[in-house]
Amino acid sequence: MKDETKLKEHVDIFIDEMKRCSNGGAKAGAFLIGVCVIDTMASFYKARLLGNHKKDMRQFRAFMHKYMSRYSTRNGFTTEYFYKYVRCGLVHKLSLSDKVSSGSNNFVTGKFLLTDNRPDDHFKKRNGRVVLNLENFMADIELARDKFFSDDVYHNNILWKAFEGAGCIDASTLPGTGFGELSC
Repeated sequence: MKDETKLKEHVDIFIDEMKRCSNGGAKAGAFLIGVCVIDTMASFYKARLLGNHKKDMRQFRAFMHKYMSRYSTRNGFTTEYFYKYVRCGLVHKLSLSDKVSSGSNNFVTGKFLLTDNRPDDHFKKRNGRVVLNLENFMADIELARDKFFSDDVYHNNILWKAFEGAGCIDASTLPGTGFGELSC
């Protein structure tokens, strides 16, 4: 196996976990893992590890603009709203805003409604909130993964810097292509 495939395999493990959550009824867990998968790919897209809120938001949004462009502007929300209410809400508060209520198949937020099994509602507004349908969201993450890992950005030394920053490798010793041995 090529060393450069390890990152994709790592992402694929969590995409599979996202699907298992969804299939097992843990819909909020599937959304949370999906956001984390986007965050992980975004950190490698800009070749820096996360840790500075403003820079993290910019790289997350830049990744979404390039690889999930349908999320850039839909029904009045932007990737900034997605980052603030979905990504940060789920990751930091296990909610999507300060006021979250759950009902059958729905998690309601200030700006978003997370649901499943309603593919035709994806990105539509319902009760003033933008609907994100889980199955569409997961498919969009898989498409973003496929685009990202086939992009030249992935195949350039830019990713070595991110791994080096994590203490996994010494990028200065790597020849040509590939990641060398990863030890994260």
